[in-house]
Amino acid sequence: MFHTLTLSPSLDYLVFAKEFMPDALNRADSARLFAGGKGINVAVMLRRLGQPARALGFLAGDTGRMLRGMLAAEGLSEEFLPLKEGATRINLKLKTPAHETELSAPSPRPDAAEIAALERQLAAIPPGDTLIAGGSLPPGLVLDAYARLLAPCAARGVRCVLDASGPALAAGLAARPWLIKPNLAELAELIGTAGLLDKTAAGQDKPSRPAGLPAQDTAPAIEALEGAMRAAQGLGARNVLASLGGWGAALLAESGEFFFQPAPAGQPVNTAGAGDSLLAGFLAGLAGGGNPPKALRLGVAAGSATAFCPWLAQAQEVERQLAALVREG
Repeated sequence: MFHTLTLSPSLDYLVFAKEFMPDALNRADSARLFAGGKGINVAVMLRRLGQPARALGFLAGDTGRMLRGMLAAEGLSEEFLPLKEGATRINLKLKTPAHETELSAPSPRPDAAEIAALERQLAAIPPGDTLIAGGSLPPGLVLDAYARLLAPCAARGVRCVLDASGPALAAGLAARPWLIKPNLAELAELIGTAGLLDKTAAGQDKPSRPAGLPAQDTAPAIEALEGAMRAAQGLGARNVLASLGGWGAALLAESGEFFFQPAPAGQPVNTAGAGDSLLAGFLAGLAGGGNPPKALRLGVAAGSATAFCPWLAQAQEVERQLAALVREG
């Protein structure tokens, strides 16, 4: 059984426009409102891939009730705790042909009693289940909050996955999570290697790639990436799944084995949730009996399928991208 923890969920207002000009009236071509948050995205994708998932976290106010209704419409099992104060945030995601821009609002602050109620929920997760925690921390929680929440679960035999960034990720490694899923920027920040990133020219469909990636030879880039992932493993992560955007994904297993899976060709529509879909696909692949390379391939298929869709991809889109990867070998 999978359980996801989203401490700062959101309603994501996705707006598509031909262009955006500051200090001027801009008109959108289309707009949609989605349930958002890393754990929510992972839970939705797991369910679409046939895996049972239960979503946990905090909701507040009218926006929280709206988000709960969206999850019910999705058929997702959830046990979010209501906060007495505040409202679940609304995040703006603006997509133009040239840029993707996000404006994230602050989350409501849980009090000590509400945090204690969450800790009781986590304490009831059975050994052998998987807990996926991800996203930013709400106000009032200290930077080592993930470590404090996950460590007791890991000690009971719960398989803990952490998908966070910055100081929250670094501090969370004290819990020795079973898996972390950084993107390139998060991995570079974690190990203190800014040179890992290579800014690409405007207009390319791959927003970032490891430094030193030549046109014809990817070996130096893969070597640099593997070194960075081993450094992250040395900081406390047992397994490292790196999301590489349009370049694909890589896995460094606890055994020391390293795997790389290129992404299928395609035109990104909206990359929000693609990394969460990668993680869900990888976990679903393992749960379905696949070995790490096969699970990684399903993860990349799920992440790519979402990137090619306005929101999280349906199972048939994932199967289509998986078939493309199989054909490409």
